[in-house]
Amino acid sequence: MEGQYLLDQKTNVWLRKNYKINVEYSDGAEVENKILNDLRKCKDVSVLSEEIESYITDWPSLCFFSKKRANLLRPFSDLFKGKTILEIGCGAGSITRFLGECGATVYAIEPSFRRATIAAERCRDLSNVTVFCEDVAHFESDVIFDGIIQVGVLEYATKYSQESDATLKFLLHLKKYLADDGFLITAIENQLGLKYFSGFLEDHKGVMMHSINNNYKPGEATTLGRKKLLEVFDSAGFGKNDVFLPFPDYKMPSLVFYPGFNEKNTTCKVSIESILSNISYQDQQQYMPLFSLDKALPLIAQNDLLYDLSNSFCILSQNKPVHKVEEDVLFAFYRTDLKKEYCKQTLFKQDGDAVKVVRNFLADMPERKGDAILFDEEEIAYSGVLHHYSLVDIINRDNWSIEQVGEWLMTWFSYLKKELSKTHGFTEADFLQSDLKIKNRYTDALPINLLIQDDGYQFIDLEINLHKDIELGYVIFRAVYVSLSRLSSVALPRDSKYIETENILYSLFAQLGFTLHPEQLERYYVCEANLVNNVTPLQMATMKGAVSRLRVRPVIIEIGESHNRIQSLQLKLQSLEGQLQSMENQLVSLSGELEFKTADITEKQNHIANLYHEIHSLSTSRKRMLKQFIKRTLPFLNHSV
Repeated sequence: MEGQYLLDQKTNVWLRKNYKINVEYSDGAEVENKILNDLRKCKDVSVLSEEIESYITDWPSLCFFSKKRANLLRPFSDLFKGKTILEIGCGAGSITRFLGECGATVYAIEPSFRRATIAAERCRDLSNVTVFCEDVAHFESDVIFDGIIQVGVLEYATKYSQESDATLKFLLHLKKYLADDGFLITAIENQLGLKYFSGFLEDHKGVMMHSINNNYKPGEATTLGRKKLLEVFDSAGFGKNDVFLPFPDYKMPSLVFYPGFNEKNTTCKVSIESILSNISYQDQQQYMPLFSLDKALPLIAQNDLLYDLSNSFCILSQNKPVHKVEEDVLFAFYRTDLKKEYCKQTLFKQDGDAVKVVRNFLADMPERKGDAILFDEEEIAYSGVLHHYSLVDIINRDNWSIEQVGEWLMTWFSYLKKELSKTHGFTEADFLQSDLKIKNRYTDALPINLLIQDDGYQFIDLEINLHKDIELGYVIFRAVYVSLSRLSSVALPRDSKYIETENILYSLFAQLGFTLHPEQLERYYVCEANLVNNVTPLQMATMKGAVSRLRVRPVIIEIGESHNRIQSLQLKLQSLEGQLQSMENQLVSLSGELEFKTADITEKQNHIANLYHEIHSLSTSRKRMLKQFIKRTLPFLNHSV
């Protein structure tokens, strides 16, 4: 391979002599140069680097630097160790870095020299990673690879080839590099993803309903639905294709469903509402969805449509079923928004007819810097539905009232009081004071961690450990504040003032029998910021304004009325355009007549000028004849006299 490619010593990128870019893909020179310069400033370039994330300022830097990027491939981390991996279109090296840290020997190819330089810089301390500036169509290698990774690449097969079976031919081309017992991992958007039905712009074209209407054209990036996609893999000779579902999508997932969830859950009966009603808030888009994704996702899962309407896919393909991931896993949660030492993985595993929860920190650290987050490594999963889902149900119904939300909060508060009374001996009178001091383990005793069961309740995931007691009022504040922050969108309330978060807080405190003073609320914002500072890389002075108002969806009736008005205006516009066209035709006709008359006038003016010239000539001639006549007759007249 060294004979075909030369190492650029300055960038540590291998490339062919006289290499020319055949595949154009870039976020722009200014953006990518800034990414490279920021990366060069960092001492820690690892997957879980907090230093790198501190340079996130916009969407491109988020895609390049977010710790969430690697979550997509965490289910396969054991599969990569000791393998020789080819990564297609490595971009800025987020996935490349993860593969290298997993212990794989990585050959990463990227057609853009600037992006390949960024990837090489991201992996600068990994001797097991080699970055090539090359496109896969021309990549030459005598290495047969154990695995190939393509993340956000397959959809571009149709962009750079006009052939009708471009996607199939691309897969067949990749197989040339793959060992017979090798594996291919593909991440791609779903043409029929639920977010596209809700009105999100298509990821590549940036047009609403572009994929749903199947408006792809030759020369465009093209995605496929699950059935058609698997048919292409099957035609390419991959006999085993396991579908993983990353949520919100494959770019920055925090939840991954493993293959066969529907079948496994017939006996396990995990509450799908609790899982999927609490994930879409992480994918905030420019346009508001037409319906609640928090309610729709659980619904499609209950109808066994999750694998058809997932926003994206991650597919493990093999010629033969040699490689396996943990088959007892139902799904995995990843918390990589935390400080490096607290980033964690939570696996929900099938255990007979039950489910067990297995947790572990992701960073391999001999000693952790702190203990702000503590958890049991393994326990049985409790039954029940998270109380947060009741809020999702209430607040996504048109004309919801603050009183309904108050009843929901009162249910949570009654269970919290019951728990505190049972465990710490508090009386009902104690709960009349919002400044009541309670143990800090209840910092996370919120509706998102309260399971409502057929015969009772259970608080789960009480993991925060701040080493000091907290106020009851602060926990109430968190119960509302955190719950509202987990809503991806809501319906229009009966009273529009409750779009504002602070109006909701003041009202709900009052419904619980407390008066929330402005200075008290400011103090809670600061307490929340201190909590964020303790467990995440962020450093905030206050959380005021972080969740200032709810994301209210447009009312469908109003959309219909607006659509009718638009249609009416379009008809009027068409009529005016018709009138304008008629006037333009008349103008053309009159212009023709005017041109004809102008020519006629010009001709007559020329005729008049000619006549004038003739008259002038005749006049001159007559004068000359008269003079000659006088000259001849004058002597005769004189003689006569």
